[in-house]
Amino acid sequence: MDVLVVESLSKSYGGKIVLSNINLSVGKGVSLVVLGGNGSGKTTLLNCIAGVLKPDTGIITIAGEIVFSSKSGINVPPESRGTGLVPQDYALFPHLDVYSNIALGLKARRWSLSEIDRRVKEVAEILGIKTLLSRYPQSLSGGEKQKVAIARAIAFEPKLLLLDEPLSAIDFRSRSTYRRELRRIISELGTTTLMVTHSFVDAWIVGDRIAVLRDGIIVAEADKSVIAENSAKLGVAEALGVQLFSGIVEEVEGEEIVVYLEKIGKIALSKSKKSNSCREGSRVVVAIREDDPVLVRDSRGKNIFQAVVEEVTLTRHGVRLQLVLNEAKLEVEAGRGYVYSVLGRLPDPGDRISLYFPGHILDYICY
Repeated sequence: MDVLVVESLSKSYGGKIVLSNINLSVGKGVSLVVLGGNGSGKTTLLNCIAGVLKPDTGIITIAGEIVFSSKSGINVPPESRGTGLVPQDYALFPHLDVYSNIALGLKARRWSLSEIDRRVKEVAEILGIKTLLSRYPQSLSGGEKQKVAIARAIAFEPKLLLLDEPLSAIDFRSRSTYRRELRRIISELGTTTLMVTHSFVDAWIVGDRIAVLRDGIIVAEADKSVIAENSAKLGVAEALGVQLFSGIVEEVEGEEIVVYLEKIGKIALSKSKKSNSCREGSRVVVAIREDDPVLVRDSRGKNIFQAVVEEVTLTRHGVRLQLVLNEAKLEVEAGRGYVYSVLGRLPDPGDRISLYFPGHILDYICY
C-alpha cells in the first residue's frame, strides 16, 4: 500500500499558481525526493502535505486515511496527520537542550515520562547523538542539528517523514559525509520519506525515486537511474543542471547521427534506442553535463572544438571552467590532476583550449 497519495493538488497565492494538478505517490519504506529549483513550488508541496498550508484543490491520503479533500471539506490538522516534519532551518528551540527538543512531540502526545525517556534515548542511539543530549542547539554543528531535528521528527514513529532541504544548512566540506549519513539513517529506520531539494546530488544519494518539479508541475517521476538516463527531456534536464543545445539532424549513417547544434557546430552522436525518431531534418536537443566535454591536446579532429576561457574556479573536486565556444557559453569541470597533465598548468582567462565531445555518452532526443 502507498503510504502517501497526492491527487490533483493545486495551490495559488494572490492569483499566482504555485502548484498545478500534482499527482504523486510514495510506497511503504520508499524515499521519494522532489527535485526542483528555487520557486518551483517544492516547499509549498511539502507544507501542504504536512498540513501547514491548505491546498486550493485536491486530495491527500496518508496511510489510507484522507487528511485533506477539497471536495469533502476534510482538513486534518498537522499534529493528527502522522507526519514528522524537518523544516529547512531545523527549528530547534534554543532554550531547550537536545533531550528536551527530541521529547517535545512525545510530551504533546501525552506519553508517560518513562516512555519518553526510553524513546528519546532510543532514537538518540540510532542517530549517534547520545552524547549530545545535555547540550543546547547553539553549541551544535550543522550536521548535529540535522540529526537532532530528525530525531525529534521520528521520535513518535510517524507514518511519513518530511524533509525540507535537510542538507542546505550544512557547510560544503561536510555535506558529502552527512548526505550519505542521512541515507543510512533513512534506510535503517525504514520510514517512508518525502524530501524536497534543489540538489541533484542530494536527490541521487538519498532517494530511491525522484520527481522533478518545474514551475509547479511534476514533469517526471521515476527511479533515479531512469531520470538520469533521460535527462535530455525538456524541463527535466534544466532541473538537473544539464545544459541543453538545440539543432538539426544533418545526416544519419551507420552507427552515427551527425547533428548541427546552432550555438556550437557539427557533432557526431552514437545511435541508441532513443535515435529511432531521428531522421535527416529532424530537430534535436542535446544535453551536455559539466563533466561530459574532455580537455585534449589535439586542436583538430571529430568533435573537437576550440574554446576561450572566461573564468577559472578551483573546487573541491577539481577545476571548473567557464568557457565561450563559438556562440555557446559552457561550464566544464575536470579533475585538477587531469588539467595539469593536459595543459601543464591551470589555464588563465583568455586562453584558448581544445575540448572533445564524446558522441557515445551525450544524451539527446529528436522530435
